[in-house]
Amino acid sequence: MIDTGADATSVDPEILTRLGATAVGQVEMVTASGVVMVNRYEVSLSIFGLQGVTGPALTRPTWNVTDFSRPLPGIQALLGMDLVRQIVLKIDGPRKTFTLVFE
Repeated sequence: MIDTGADATSVDPEILTRLGATAVGQVEMVTASGVVMVNRYEVSLSIFGLQGVTGPALTRPTWNVTDFSRPLPGIQALLGMDLVRQIVLKIDGPRKTFTLVFE
């Protein structure tokens, strides 16, 4: 889910565990629920286009993400403005779709 109100990208702790990620520290985050402490992780990030690994991709060898401060049922990740600022985001409200553009 894209969260333009979030400064940082956050990931479900269960996903981070499955990936074998280990917290490298904690940071204070301001959320709609108030100020919370969350774990910070350094991960690699790759987003591939429609052509898969043979087409354009956004790749960052090191990317800082946090875990969720509370469970968000049905959501695996919140893409924050740290990621949105790296791409062109096209939103089609009537069709309820979005496109990420990168080269």
